[in-house]
Amino acid sequence: MYQLFIIKFNQNQLHIVLHKLQQFERQKRMNNLISQLKVKHTTELKALQKRIQAGKEEQVKLRSIEFERLLQKFMIAKKDLQQTQVNESNQYSKAVKLGSVVLASRQVSQSQISNASFQKNLAIIKRPDI
Repeated sequence: MYQLFIIKFNQNQLHIVLHKLQQFERQKRMNNLISQLKVKHTTELKALQKRIQAGKEEQVKLRSIEFERLLQKFMIAKKDLQQTQVNESNQYSKAVKLGSVVLASRQVSQSQISNASFQKNLAIIKRPDI
């Protein structure tokens, strides 16, 4: 009877030890899976942050290119208008020096042409496709 008690006791002790060992192994696996999941999430987060940063940099680059394009278009129109003004001023000066009615009337017609040129340049600046 005593031997049976000892066997039962040992069996219970063994069962308890095995149960604790299984719990320990289970907890160890769960901790390992949680660590792997955290690493995976961290990696995914870093990849997303890289994509976001690349998108931001691309937008800045595109804005810079668009700015340079518009600036160049503006400078061309400005140069054309300045040249037109210089030409008109020179023609007016010649007309005043000569006192000629014909040249003065030509200046008026040239001014009208310049106005048309200005409107053309303004239209070029406003065009989005250039």
